[in-house]
Amino acid sequence: MTAGEYLRMLQDRRRFHLRRFAEQVGSQKYLAKQAGMDESQISNILGGRLPFTEYRARKVEQFLSLAFGYLDRETS
Repeated sequence: MTAGEYLRMLQDRRRFHLRRFAEQVGSQKYLAKQAGMDESQISNILGGRLPFTEYRARKVEQFLSLAFGYLDRETS
């Protein structure tokens, strides 16, 4: 696996978990508020128009009181 492929895989995992949280709380708007982000940022991340970087992932984890690296874990 190349470095680029690995980064895409990580971003896909992060998006999967973030999408799941949005479904659990009921809306992207509410999730954005809880994660300390704009609704447009959440929408753009989930839509793949904005990269889900390491910085953003750790910020979301911190705001949502998730363990460090939670968003990077394998999907089931």
